[in-house]
Amino acid sequence: MLTTPHHSVAIVGGGQAGLSLSHYLSERSIDHVVFEKHRAMHVWRTQRWDNFCLVTPNWQCRLPGHEYRGSEPHGFMRKDEIIDYLDAFKAAVNAPLREGVAVRRVAPRGQGGFAIDTSDGAFTADQAAAMRHKMWQHAEHQAGLTPAEPEAWAGSPVLNWQALSHDPVFRPLADNESVPDALDAIFEPGGWRRSRPGAQILFSLPEPGPWVLPDDWHMDCGFEQPSWPVPAVKLFAFFGEVGPRGGGTLLLTGTHRLVDRYREGLPAPAGAGRRNWLPFMRHHPWLARLLDGADLPDGGRPLVGAAGEIDGVPVQVVELTGSPGDVVVTHHHVFHTRSPNTATVPRLMLGKEIRRAEEGQ
Repeated sequence: MLTTPHHSVAIVGGGQAGLSLSHYLSERSIDHVVFEKHRAMHVWRTQRWDNFCLVTPNWQCRLPGHEYRGSEPHGFMRKDEIIDYLDAFKAAVNAPLREGVAVRRVAPRGQGGFAIDTSDGAFTADQAAAMRHKMWQHAEHQAGLTPAEPEAWAGSPVLNWQALSHDPVFRPLADNESVPDALDAIFEPGGWRRSRPGAQILFSLPEPGPWVLPDDWHMDCGFEQPSWPVPAVKLFAFFGEVGPRGGGTLLLTGTHRLVDRYREGLPAPAGAGRRNWLPFMRHHPWLARLLDGADLPDGGRPLVGAAGEIDGVPVQVVELTGSPGDVVVTHHHVFHTRSPNTATVPRLMLGKEIRRAEEGQ
């Protein structure tokens, strides 16, 4: 996944100092993010010997809002006790923490503020906000929908996004530093087609529960082409927060490898369409059970995240979740499906196909 967050304040480092700053910023309702290259309290876990202990008494441990409350105020905590104390502090602060994200560069911006280059950057939250603004303008014009009046969402007609889908506001989905680098790695530099501005708008409003595993598994193509070399990829991007059960696209990772084997056994090339996708899903019991969500316990929800193996190929049901600016790149032959949105906010995602360049292009 490729992401670039943007916030009023950025804290680099998720140790006790960084989380203390987060505590005070949260008290003042100041928007911020904490970047941690490894894991919060990483140094305490990995760079202290096993019998390490404090040289100050426990009663002096007074992190903001988290004083020592143990039974030995005049004792000296050892490494494991210190880590437990700090983990409890982390949980109490509940910081907007991005673990596993390294900050590579911080540079001043001409218009004020700073641009932060992280290890997982794609398009910015400002650009995502511009996308949301355009989207809601279109939704209000077409159906009177606004983000400020969720009570009016119920019973909304299906929206037509055709007029908006080619708007240049969606250009940052693919026109940024990270996505072209990923495409160069997949297709080789110059090996993919530069697409026109615009994107497929993947929007769904919250709907009454329960959440049920859908059965509309498909590809955005047929079985005409081999999976290798990669003929195309699909970009899935987030321009709003999408959490679990929030309508995020479900992927069947690993199926692109199965598609290639399945295709070789067909008597003739099979095109797109449910009549051809269904036989693929039914050709193995592990896949076939994903078509029976309505008849499974908890609507098949326990299968989300479930992993298996088919003829030596690892497969898994993955629910896409993310924050504004996140981008996921998938092989064009990965089966996927829209999922129900039983959360409280609309699903705001984008899709875009990028194809391999033909010779001479």
